[in-house]
Amino acid sequence: MAELLLEIGCEELPAGYIAPAVRALGEGLLELLAELRIPASGLSTYESPRRLAVHLAEVAPEQERWVVERRGPAVSVAYDAEGRLTRAGEGFLRAAGVEESALIRIPGKKGEYLAVRLEEGGGATRDLLAAHLPRVIRNLPFPKSMRWGEGSWRFARPVHWILCRLGGEVVPFEIEGVAAGGTTRGHRFLAPDPIEVRDLEAYLAGLRAAFVEPEPGRRAAAIRAAAEALGAGVGGRTVVEEALLDEVTHLVEHPGCVVGRFDPAFLEVPREVLVTSMAKNQRYFPVEGEDGRLLPHFVAVTNSGERAEANVRAGNERVLRARLADARFFWDEDRKRPLASRVEALAGVALHERLGSVLGRVRRMQRIATGLAETLGGADPERVARACELAKADLTTLMVVEFTSLQGVMGRHYAAHDGEDPEVCTAIEEHYRPRFAGDDLPATPVGRLVAVADRLDAVCGGIAVGLAPTGSADPFALRRAGLGLVQICLDAAWDLDLAPWVERDLALLAEDGVAVAEGSAAAVLRFLERRLAYALAGRGLPDEVVRAVLAAGAGHPVDALARAQALAALRADPAFADVATSFKRVHRILPEGFEPVPLDGAPLTEAAERELLRACERMESEAAPLRAARDYGQLLSRLVTLRPAVDRFFDEVLVMAPEEAVRQARLSLVARVRRLFEGIADMSLLAPEG
Repeated sequence: MAELLLEIGCEELPAGYIAPAVRALGEGLLELLAELRIPASGLSTYESPRRLAVHLAEVAPEQERWVVERRGPAVSVAYDAEGRLTRAGEGFLRAAGVEESALIRIPGKKGEYLAVRLEEGGGATRDLLAAHLPRVIRNLPFPKSMRWGEGSWRFARPVHWILCRLGGEVVPFEIEGVAAGGTTRGHRFLAPDPIEVRDLEAYLAGLRAAFVEPEPGRRAAAIRAAAEALGAGVGGRTVVEEALLDEVTHLVEHPGCVVGRFDPAFLEVPREVLVTSMAKNQRYFPVEGEDGRLLPHFVAVTNSGERAEANVRAGNERVLRARLADARFFWDEDRKRPLASRVEALAGVALHERLGSVLGRVRRMQRIATGLAETLGGADPERVARACELAKADLTTLMVVEFTSLQGVMGRHYAAHDGEDPEVCTAIEEHYRPRFAGDDLPATPVGRLVAVADRLDAVCGGIAVGLAPTGSADPFALRRAGLGLVQICLDAAWDLDLAPWVERDLALLAEDGVAVAEGSAAAVLRFLERRLAYALAGRGLPDEVVRAVLAAGAGHPVDALARAQALAALRADPAFADVATSFKRVHRILPEGFEPVPLDGAPLTEAAERELLRACERMESEAAPLRAARDYGQLLSRLVTLRPAVDRFFDEVLVMAPEEAVRQARLSLVARVRRLFEGIADMSLLAPEG
């Protein structure tokens, strides 16, 4: 076995491209070797902004060998009457490259055929890699790529070198004039000369000596340690946000950090603005004091070593000073007008060409959210209406135009500056939550109502005009909106059926001149059902339980959760499979669209059918209060006691009796059993196959 080392050296790659690309390179290499039947193991990857590298600890020196059987012409065609090879037989020999003695005869549908068994494979790994590795490199996926040089090859950035060694020997191939060799290169400025490499040990040692750390985990740890030490050095704590740490890790090869300072007067600007200016725009880590307030310091990540530290610090301070000055200007200018005065300007902000303006959404949100407040209680409708009124007003502020991620956050600050009710201020920010998977949900009653109204209008509007997600594409984030809607309903434990509110929002859209497609209400409810299924699965409920429960009704998220939890608990009983099988028989025997007949005076004379009727009557009276209280655990426990009567009925009674009246009565009794489970779960979906 030999080790394989492959590195692609290029111009600096965007930070977000690197990890997916090196992962794809490793997977592509393994797939190639599997395709070529070359045993290999021990994959590891290395990367930096200027390189993508993979290493295999063990690669076989040659392909595996295998035998293939090639069939030729029929014996009657390959030989003449004297037993001599015909032209067809000789042609098969030449094509197979064997002597006549190697031929065998195999049976076929129309007699015997000539065949030959040939050994294939055994090719040298080095030669095969030289022939096929360019394909792996050419097929690396990038969000955006570019043509460079004179050829047609597209890559994220121009490639300057390729290192490829197998067992210490260079694997010779070329892509667009770049020939694979046995050298890598160090830091662009601190050690640009080629570095001879024969194996992984020499590769890692050579790069580190040349101011390149090829392992991103080590770069991240070095950045974190340096940033935290510098923050402590100025009497604070560096706020190391993981997403930013990951980004800067992929921006440098030789990580270092410097601590900078800015004018304390800028601390008058809201913290979120300062952090956004530092972290999102400049990729600096903020520093805070023991009380959680920001200090007038930041930590910047460098790639140039310690020699230029003073220049780097001064440059970063100068850039940040300009950024913060802009932010303070926006903050001061925006506060010269009350937030409420900006609402009407939302008429000029388009949601989508088919959906009208943001102001139209605000008005619909007000009507939906205040209606929900009156229905559900727990929140003052006037505060809800005011929060909806101001929820989107900050979209026209200078600050949000510059820093779009601060929408809602700035609305809260500006509303508070104007003396708005604190609940209204909080709701303005909260209504954007959850913004991403795992984000906090709105915590206040007003914030929840505004958030749900916003998401309901987004989902109804998008689906009504044909903007529903397709496949992996969801350009208007409707899946996120729908999931957030049902998560908020579940978190708030609202007694809320979404169907009438979907109808109401679609009616409001139509009133506003939106062309609402026919069948939109059903489409929206199906869409929300899928989002509810995802939310329930996220709470650890089995997929089959979720399917069974939602098949019986998905419009009331909290009710669906209660049913799913009760059914999941019941399903843990070992006897549950038999119960589900019994009720699957109930489901299967009823014709589609069957209309039951009254059972008063029906010809139910068999003991088993009379027993089942009595059990149904008793269960109907017991189930009603349990269903009203949504005590689905107790309700299901009672319903499954019907199983003995159901089993006896099917064992002893011919349901599909030849007499019409008897058959209708027995089917109606079965329908009565099924009706007991309506609105709880489709038990037939839980029965074992068979």
